[in-house]
Amino acid sequence: MPTKSSTTKRVPLKPGAGKRKKKQLSAKEVARRAEAEAEVARLALVKQAEMTTVDGAAVPKDVFAGMKPFHHFEKNGLDVDIEFSSTDAMEKETKDWALDLVRRNMKPQYIAARWGWSDGEKRKELEDSHARYLICRAKPGAVEPKAAEAAAEEAKPAAAAAAASSADGADSDAASKAAASGIDPDFDTDRVVTDSKGELLAYVHFRFMLEGTAPVLYVFELQCEPRARGKGLGAHLMRALELVAYQERMQYVMLTVFTDNAGARRFYSRLGYKLDELSKSPAMLTSDVAYQILSKTIDPEVAASKETRHKALRGKVDLDDPASSFAALSV
Repeated sequence: MPTKSSTTKRVPLKPGAGKRKKKQLSAKEVARRAEAEAEVARLALVKQAEMTTVDGAAVPKDVFAGMKPFHHFEKNGLDVDIEFSSTDAMEKETKDWALDLVRRNMKPQYIAARWGWSDGEKRKELEDSHARYLICRAKPGAVEPKAAEAAAEEAKPAAAAAAASSADGADSDAASKAAASGIDPDFDTDRVVTDSKGELLAYVHFRFMLEGTAPVLYVFELQCEPRARGKGLGAHLMRALELVAYQERMQYVMLTVFTDNAGARRFYSRLGYKLDELSKSPAMLTSDVAYQILSKTIDPEVAASKETRHKALRGKVDLDDPASSFAALSV
C-alpha cells in the first residue's frame, strides 16, 4: 500500500533576501579612496598645464600664448621680446647660452654651498623634457651689435668685486669671495650671444609639478646677463609666471635660493615670497643648509585655508608666524 509522501512547506523570501550585503567601507578606507582620487586629479592638472594636443599629437602647451601684455618689456633702456619655449624647440645656440649664463652667474655659489658644479648635470636639468622657458631677446633693431658689445665690455666687473645674480641686481658675498679666490675667472662676466631670433638677454626655467599635495609652478632658474639686471625685467618675468600659475590652476609659485645670496632674497621678498613650510619645518630650521625654499600662494582658497601641503607638517608649522617667515629674509 503506497505511503503518503511528505512535503516541505516553502516559506516566501523577504524582498532583497539572498542578495549579498554590500560591505560598508570604513571611514579610513573612504578617506584613502578620496585621497587617491584627489591625487589623480592633481596629476591630471599638472599634465594639462604641461601638454596639449595638436593634430592628435601631444605637444608642450604654450602657457604664455594668451598673455600678450607680458610678451614685451620696454623700460630702463631695455627693449625686450619675450617668448615661450620648451626644450625640444630650443636651438643648440640657445641651450648652450642658457648653460653658459647660469655657470657664469651661479657656479661660485654652488661651490661655496658645497654643492659642487657639473656642466653635465646642469645641462641635463636644463634640457629635461619637463623644462619650460621664457626666453628674453633684445628687440630687433633696438641695440646695434657694436653698441651691445661695447655695453657688455663696459659691464664686465672685476671678478673679486662682482655680485652674483639669479635675479634683478642680486648679489652674494659668498659668491664674490669665491670668485676672488680664483674659482671661476668668468664669474659674472657679460657676453653678447645671439641665436637665429636675436640677442639673448635673460631666461626663466620653470616646471609644473606636484609638491606635497599641491600642484605648483616651480622656478628652477631666473638668469639675466649683467647688462639686463636691475631694470625691472626679473620682476616682470616673475609676475608673468604668477599669472601663468593662476591661469593653469597651480596653487603656489615656488623656488630655491641660496642663503648667502642676499640680493636675490631681498628681490623675492619685495615680490611677496616668504619662507615656505618646508624651510620652516623643524628639520630645516635646525639644520645647517645652504639654501631656502620660498613660495607665494596663488590660489585664494588655499591662502584662506592656511593648511600645509604636507600632512607630516600639520600642527608643527605656523604659516602665519611673521618671525619664521621673514627672519631669514631680513638682510
